[in-house]
Amino acid sequence: VFDLSVNMGKRRAVRLLQKALMRLGHRVVEDGIFGPTTLAAVNLSLSGLLLEQFRNLAKEFYNQLIERNPKLFIFRRGWYNREMQ
Repeated sequence: VFDLSVNMGKRRAVRLLQKALMRLGHRVVEDGIFGPTTLAAVNLSLSGLLLEQFRNLAKEFYNQLIERNPKLFIFRRGWYNREMQ
């Protein structure tokens, strides 16, 4: 989450985390605030499944950026590498 915060901003990175948690069935609000509810959901999640969902959402986000602005395609490889680590 920290790494993506540097690249896309803290609120957006936390919102992606919250969205990943929701995909895993946790009841969190997608508000971009890393509070006690988000932390509790993270701690209750299987880390591998959460990481997989989080990475998928990051990739979707980058693909949407490229769709809106094809000139950003040049950054795709770097974004994907960052998202997969």
